[in-house]
Amino acid sequence: YEMFRHAYAYGVQARQPHLEAAWSGVVEQVRAGWAETDASQKLPWQKAEPAIHDAWDRLSQQPEI
Repeated sequence: YEMFRHAYAYGVQARQPHLEAAWSGVVEQVRAGWAETDASQKLPWQKAEPAIHDAWDRLSQQPEI
């Protein structure tokens, strides 16, 4: 987890301004934002994207009642 901690945190951060958006509609914007982070120097997009996308999806899920 430690290796992907920043990617998960970035996924949560990136989701906040796009709560109604689909991943496919903003993935390029999210990718560009990741490239500007210090963490991207250690974890390139190809490896970070699954964790970022997972965090994004977790915030998209409606809680079950």
